[in-house]
Amino acid sequence: MSVMAHVSVPADEFKLARTLHGHDSLRIEIERVVPLGEGVVPFLWVTGLPADRTRRRLRRDEDVERVAVIDHVENAVLVRVWWTDRRHAFLETLVAVEASCVDGVVRDGTWYLELRFPSRESLSDFYRECLDRDVTLDVSGIYDPEGRGRSGVSATLSDRQYETLRTAFETGYFAIPREITLEELGDRLGISDTAASQRIRRGLRRLLAEELASPA
Repeated sequence: MSVMAHVSVPADEFKLARTLHGHDSLRIEIERVVPLGEGVVPFLWVTGLPADRTRRRLRRDEDVERVAVIDHVENAVLVRVWWTDRRHAFLETLVAVEASCVDGVVRDGTWYLELRFPSRESLSDFYRECLDRDVTLDVSGIYDPEGRGRSGVSATLSDRQYETLRTAFETGYFAIPREITLEELGDRLGISDTAASQRIRRGLRRLLAEELASPA
């Protein structure tokens, strides 16, 4: 049975350390479930720079082979990134245990990731291997994706998307007329209005995709 874990790791031990260095306002968030391994092309939302500067900055990063701008909404840019073969112990260990990244965001030089492991044994192997390879890893939570009290949405939404949609619903963001602004919702969650908007949009898209794809 699969298991989920919340972990954090310094950017210089994962990806995009050079892009993030010296730019405190820059925010990068993983767009979707992305298998981690050779040849994987992740999609990332970048907030804090216009599209042209985002592309140039990423191109100068030693972890990036090439980058393409896919879309931009409000103050955020969606990019597709092709990694170089630069080696990272953390990433190599994830690949070795066949883990996948469900969600992730980088803040203040640290990646905060939600990871799915095939089993608790693979999670234990991953943790031990990180320790052996001197990876600066912090595990803040471990849970069963089917048993955390969220029924069918547990495997559909990330924790951040779930919390954002739940708070938005409870505070009247979806009411007519609306009872809370996007800025006020962001303040409640401790994030920017742009980040709140992105989480709502991506969370709703995941729920709709899951519902519309269901035979029922």
